[in-house]
Amino acid sequence: MNKNLVALLEDSRTFVYNHVAMADAIDEKIISHPEHKVFGIMYDLKGNAASSFQFFATDSLHHFIRASLYFNSIPNYDSLSPIIAFIRQDMVHMVETLEWSK
Repeated sequence: MNKNLVALLEDSRTFVYNHVAMADAIDEKIISHPEHKVFGIMYDLKGNAASSFQFFATDSLHHFIRASLYFNSIPNYDSLSPIIAFIRQDMVHMVETLEWSK
């Protein structure tokens, strides 16, 4: 990060909420692991949005990571929901076990 945390946070939120027209709901879950200095938000997008899951995490000083799940197909939540659940579980595990390199 080059002293641009606010811009990175705004970009992350914009990327998520660009899907509001097609999403049935957007659930936010706060990420807070102070013992590893990991903070952020996970976003679960419900319905036929192009992206089903996104997150960002930061230590607020040196590190920032953002990820999103997209498929190269027309969004159809009913058909994709089993694979979304499978990949979402891996992404949540990645966030919950995240530690920054020194």
